[in-house]
Parts: sequence; structure tokens; C-alpha cells
Amino acid sequence: MTMECHNFFHYTSGRWIYNEHLRLSERYLPFNILELKRVAARCEFRKFAEGGYDRTFKVTMHDGFQVIARLPYPSTCLDKLATAGEVATMDLIRSFGISAPKIFDYSATAHSSVGSEYITMENYGRRIRMIKQIVQKEATVFFIQLPAYGSIYYERDLEPNCRRVKIPDRNGVKQLCIGLNTALVERVEDTLVAGAKKELARMVQYARPRFPFERMYGEFRNHNKADPTEHITSLKNYIQIAPFLIPKDRESHWPIIRHTDPHPPNILVSDDPKIVGMIDWQHCYVLPLLSQAGIPKYFRNYGNEESERLTTLRLSNNLAELIEEEKVTAMEQWSKHHIHSYYLAASANLNKVHFRTRMEDRSIFRSRIFQHAGKLWEGDSVTLKADLIQELLPCPISYTEKEVEDCLRISASIRDGLEITADGWTLTNNYDDTIQQTKLIKKKVLEAANDAERVHVQKHWPFDDFDEGEREVVKGFSICTWSSE
Repeated sequence: MTMECHNFFHYTSGRWIYNEHLRLSERYLPFNILELKRVAARCEFRKFAEGGYDRTFKVTMHDGFQVIARLPYPSTCLDKLATAGEVATMDLIRSFGISAPKIFDYSATAHSSVGSEYITMENYGRRIRMIKQIVQKEATVFFIQLPAYGSIYYERDLEPNCRRVKIPDRNGVKQLCIGLNTALVERVEDTLVAGAKKELARMVQYARPRFPFERMYGEFRNHNKADPTEHITSLKNYIQIAPFLIPKDRESHWPIIRHTDPHPPNILVSDDPKIVGMIDWQHCYVLPLLSQAGIPKYFRNYGNEESERLTTLRLSNNLAELIEEEKVTAMEQWSKHHIHSYYLAASANLNKVHFRTRMEDRSIFRSRIFQHAGKLWEGDSVTLKADLIQELLPCPISYTEKEVEDCLRISASIRDGLEITADGWTLTNNYDDTIQQTKLIKKKVLEAANDAERVHVQKHWPFDDFDEGEREVVKGFSICTWSSE
């Protein structure tokens, strides 16, 4: 295997400071390069980008025409539904005049000549952050009238026995539908508890005590296994209070499709520069507006009081007198605040329905708890419980004083002190520095510890490789019909 082919098959955009061999194996994707070249009629072939769910290649023809090919990692494939849903979603939004690359070809099964699921689509050029244009695109997407909650597919890609709701044909895009593997339901409440009910059923049948995948939670459990019964109780409590979280106004119930990750690697721009395409629609579902509203991760600055209160943040008058490190920090804080504020200001002007829903008193909390309730349990019994404890509405659940104190203490203590994600990922360029930081931290901890504590630190250091056991993948989703009455 040549080094070039090795890079095509392996993840190379980042590193993991622990259990790297597992994370790399989840993203290892051998495929038939010659066949992918053939389906794209290529001339030059190179890796273009990598995300959390897929790898992207740029294919350049003899005449300079470029094609983008995207292949999902084996660990993120949901049978054929993920690729099929992304293709249908992009075709639908493009029919409304919203920028999305044209699809040339795709395979919704790994049993293709390429040896993998794939999408080939047109390419527009370089990428840049353009907040106002992003908000304009979002506003157009928000007003697409859709008949149900769920995922978008071509009817041909669903099994005959799958329930579905047809989407009206538009601008030559025909035979689209919203449909998934489970039975249709009719209420917003059912949509917002569908993920929690699915996870609850899975846990009741299969869950057993396990060590938390995010190791910092293990620190607060004295490195004992987490008992699933605590999270099962939290899921049952969430299902009870969900009806109390839903606003009465019909506007917040609208079925909305939204791009979940509008940040530079997913934005294609022309030389003007103008946004001419957005890619990575793989995990974009039609959900109620109340659960879709919020500032995208790339733009938000939650945790900053000035940003959350939308107050003016000015640079320090003595900026020139600060040392370089303090100056950089001040500029970063100022920049994050203004990106956060400008996104909201643009939404207030261009996407009023989103802005109204986002500014409603409990919108941030609702989005967070809906997400946490439907998440696969991997030993974290704290996050959802902390959400429930902080819920101020009168509801049929209660906690003891000690439960509240312990849960909130643990929740507040889980912080990323390093530039890494929960599974230990960091940028390739940051990897060596991050490893050195973890070694320095460990050295200082060991120096301050007694003999018994040193044994404990060596055994349970959170940035070393560890046995994850069997990680489970949940497949399938839920869907409910929508009525405008």
C-alpha cells in the first residue's frame, strides 16, 4: 500500500491522547480507489477533509471540473439510511433555491463497486465563515413547509413496510417522503420523548453496570462501575416532565429541517466570496422548531455572562499594556462575544421566527435536555439528572437534598481543562503539546500525592489508554405526523 492510499483509508486530521487505536479502527475505511475514480470520471484524486462521521475527497477532471466524494466511516453508518437521507435532504433544500451541491451519484449500501457507501457531488471552491449569509440560508430552510417529523428520503430507498409521509413534488424533485423504521405518532410530545423511550427500552433489556466512557465521571465514582438503574430512573422522570416543557404556541411546533453544523469545513464559497453550497446534511432531521432553535456551536459563546445577556463587551483600554498572552486571551473573548451577538442580531433581522423561539425564556434548557435524554448511555448518569434537578417547573419528580448536592457538584466539576474532546481527540498539530501538558499535570499530581494516592493515580489516570468494554450502536429513529390545524 502506498503512503497516499494509506492516508485515504486512515483518519489523519486529528489524534487521540488515549485509546487512539480504537478511535482509528472505528474510522478505518478501505475501499476501491480505482472504482471511485471511475464513478467520478476523475483525473486527480486527493483527500479534502475529515469530519466526525465521514471522509471527503476532491476529484479533479482533465478539464478542471471538480467533484466531491464523501464516504461515511463504518462506525457511523446506519445501514443505508444515513447516506440515503442525506441525498434526499440535499435535493429537497436545493429545490427551494437553497445552496447545496448537486448530487451526481450515490450508493446507500456498502455493497457497491466502491466497497463503501458514497456520495459524489459538485464542488464550488474554498470555505470561509460568513454569518449573515448563513442566517439567510437558515431563514429559507426554516420556512420549507414539511408534513411530518423524521428524516427525508427518496421512497425508493425505504423498505416497502416502512411507514412514510409523502412530501409534495417540487421543481423536478419527486418521490420524496419523511419516514423511518418505527410507527408514526401524531403529537409533538411523542417526538420529543421518542429518543428517551427508545433508550429506556434498550437499557431495561440490555444495560449492565459499566465503567463510564468519559473517564472524568469515573473519578467521581471512585472508579467503580456506573449502575444503569440511576439513568433509567432519570429517563423515566424525563418522560414524565416532557409535556411540561412544551410551549403552547403552535409556531414552536412547526416541523423544521436545519443544518446541524454550519462551520467552515461544511461551507463552500466562491471567490466573491459568497456561500454557494453547504455539505454534511447526514444527521439533519425534521424536528419541532422548539428543539431546533439555538445558536450553532461554532458561533455560540455560552457561559459568558455578557454574551448570554446580549450586553456590550468592549476591549480593555489598557490592551497595549497587557503581556502578549493576556492580550491574545482578551482578543479571543471579544471575538467570541461578537460572533455570538452578531449571529443573534442577524437572526432577529432575517429569521424572526427562529429568533423569537431562541429568545423564549427556557429555549436553551429545552434544547439541552431533549438532546441529553435521547443520547446513548455510556456510563454518564449525571448529565440528564442534573438537567432534571435544575428544572424549575412544577412536575411529578423530586430529589433529596443530598442527591441534588452530589449531582450538581459532579456536573459542575466536569470541565475540559485541555483542548480535547470527551473521547480524547485533539487537532494533529496540538497532539504533541497536549501530550506534554498531560505528562506535566500527572507529574505535579504524583509529586503532591502520598504513596496510596500515587498507586491510585497510576492505575486510573484519565489520559491513559483503558478498557472500554463493548461500545454499542443504536440504530433507528422515530417519526410523527404534523397537522397545521
